[in-house]
Amino acid sequence: MGSTAPDTHAVIIGLDFYPNSSSDGRLSLHGCVNDARKFEARMKDYLTRRGVAEADFHKYLTVLTSTPKAPATYRPYISAEQAAEEPLATAENIIQAILNASVKAKKDDIVFISYSGHGGRQPTVVKDWPGKTSELDETLCPWDVEKAGDSGLSIRDFVLNYLFKLFVDKGVKLTVLLDSCHSGGATRAPLPDAEGDADPVLIRSMPAAAQLKREISEEDYWARSGPLRLKKAEIQAAWAELMERTTQSPGAGAALRPLGYSLFTGCLEHEYSGENYGAGFLSSAAADALDTLAFAPAPERVSLGHIQRHIFDKVYGPRQHPTTREIFLQSPLLLGDPARPFPMGPADVIEGATALAPTAPTAAHPIAVHALPPTTGSRIDTPPTLLLRAGTMHGVQAGSEYAVFRWFDDAVPSQAEVRVVVKDVRSTTSVVALAAPLTTIPDAWKALAARQVELQNSRQTTTINYKTGLPYPPLNPAYPWPTGCVAVLVSGPPAAARTVRIAGDIPGLTAQVYYPGEVPLMFVAEDAQADEHYRLARDAAGGYTVLGPKGAALQVPVVARTLPSALESIAHIDRYSRLLAINRPTYSYVFSFNITESTKHLDGTRLNKVNFTWLRAYSSEVNKVFANIAVFHFSPDYAVRKVYPIDGEFESLDPADQRNFSFEGSGGKLKAVVFWASTSFEWWQMGPVGTRGSVDGVVEGKSEEEPALEPAPVKETAVGVPPTATTFRDPDQRGFEVWLTKEVPVKSSSED
Repeated sequence: MGSTAPDTHAVIIGLDFYPNSSSDGRLSLHGCVNDARKFEARMKDYLTRRGVAEADFHKYLTVLTSTPKAPATYRPYISAEQAAEEPLATAENIIQAILNASVKAKKDDIVFISYSGHGGRQPTVVKDWPGKTSELDETLCPWDVEKAGDSGLSIRDFVLNYLFKLFVDKGVKLTVLLDSCHSGGATRAPLPDAEGDADPVLIRSMPAAAQLKREISEEDYWARSGPLRLKKAEIQAAWAELMERTTQSPGAGAALRPLGYSLFTGCLEHEYSGENYGAGFLSSAAADALDTLAFAPAPERVSLGHIQRHIFDKVYGPRQHPTTREIFLQSPLLLGDPARPFPMGPADVIEGATALAPTAPTAAHPIAVHALPPTTGSRIDTPPTLLLRAGTMHGVQAGSEYAVFRWFDDAVPSQAEVRVVVKDVRSTTSVVALAAPLTTIPDAWKALAARQVELQNSRQTTTINYKTGLPYPPLNPAYPWPTGCVAVLVSGPPAAARTVRIAGDIPGLTAQVYYPGEVPLMFVAEDAQADEHYRLARDAAGGYTVLGPKGAALQVPVVARTLPSALESIAHIDRYSRLLAINRPTYSYVFSFNITESTKHLDGTRLNKVNFTWLRAYSSEVNKVFANIAVFHFSPDYAVRKVYPIDGEFESLDPADQRNFSFEGSGGKLKAVVFWASTSFEWWQMGPVGTRGSVDGVVEGKSEEEPALEPAPVKETAVGVPPTATTFRDPDQRGFEVWLTKEVPVKSSSED
């Protein structure tokens, strides 16, 4: 490209039209080619900025589509003449385009592959391969998947794994975006929303192969695998390597488990991926994020992890299947390296620019806006209904205050311009209100929100409501809350303050002073008639010793060099205790969870083998065909570490599934959390107490400072306007609020 910077290549695929389904529109879609056009335009703009002549675009860009010859009902398709100018998105053409890109790309080059179209789960053609106990292949569905007189040829997960590994082995930085379903049950009917209206939403999933023509045999599959028909051994070896390396890294229910590349998917493997207003939810959310990069203080530093914040808030939510009436979630997923820049972005153009992973301090949660005014002219002088996507199961407390940031900001509490207060805590979500009047929202936030609404309206107002025959009304462009915000806990509720008894004389610390923070602390004199949670004393060496109630010893000795470190240690220990106390074992009979074997090493550490088995579908309160799990080890040194899955925030299991994994650790407890909402427990993780300011640890920026103490707080009426009783799309109202836990003890290093 005439520069020392790495080259960028793109393979962009969009399929709206599937033959043999056009007569009734049963399988054709309306927004996939639009998705492809968005990324094509961005790639062309990027190539222009890099000084590439239009005549040379084909060296870096390949576009494959499938469109009908007649105009569509909801939006204009490109003409048949335009479609004839680019290759058809057949299985062979898609595979060959990816192979060609793998040959062109050099070490450190950047490659972007996007697919918008149907996805499916079909009977596997490699039943004896590892990882195929479910007897299903996750597939992408090319134009000829339902070819007349044939069983078609899906692009299966083991083939994609082989193709993507070609880039990784060369040191290419690959990013993949798959905007399709990973489960069966195609439909064209609109999906009604919570109020009973109908948006033009289609589900991007293909029926199983048996519902199409016939199942395909392994011999037949390899005989008709086009450019890969002689590559079975290499494909099988690549798959075996993936299974071996990801035994404990199943990737949160994704169709693929990326090793060395980054992957966006529109949903989990058991979910549906939808489209509306002529665009896929995932693709439009990613495109909107890229279109609002100009609002970021440092666009060249925006990473995939930042963009996933925007995508998740925009895409995640419950929907209803029009045929089965099943309520399901669509949960977009990012796997792989979150610190990479999005291809075709500023970091690709500015040589030497680096994208940084999103800062994720303790207790970082997404915040979403609900009850968005639907039409121009709606009132904007009242606060919106805001949801924090965390609740009782995460340890959220009413009265806590959170700092809020836009999706591309580094979440540094001291730099927060907006704060919210928790008003009502539910199972998986909490209702929050602005801690200051709506008029205090910065103008930059309002401008970003207006641009996001403008992008949504560019799709929405050009889409015809099939019931009324009229375009859908626009959203209010002045509504002042942007998509993709995240929140960081800055202070717990004063009512939940922990009492610390001062033992002896501690310079700088007196009774009836208050230490605000994630865990507020209230100090009382040594002779005060008050219950205590902790005791703090000076030792002979001038350090600070932290003890339990009445001077009881803690799980491990905690001695800090400075007073701030000691206070941080108390907060750390208390947070650990609160998380360990989060339990809901009521319905835990639906799964078994045991340490089946514990082997002691010479150094006293242990290798623990664990079995998790989902015994039966849980239908008492919610009847779902999957469950999400995450497993944490609470160790005696007050550390909390996620031990399963290693990659991904949780894993999804089908009924009767089981998982066997191992972890190294001694003592404490192992806690399994089973849940149905797509939520994260990443903020639970914390290092040993020494990493947060004790046992000779130093709290960065505080080790030499006096603690920020305040007078004891006076109970006041909470600032902000309480949320209204607005009905909004809340997973808690759709049967996804159920969660279960089970704990088992872990043998200590002293036990045989």
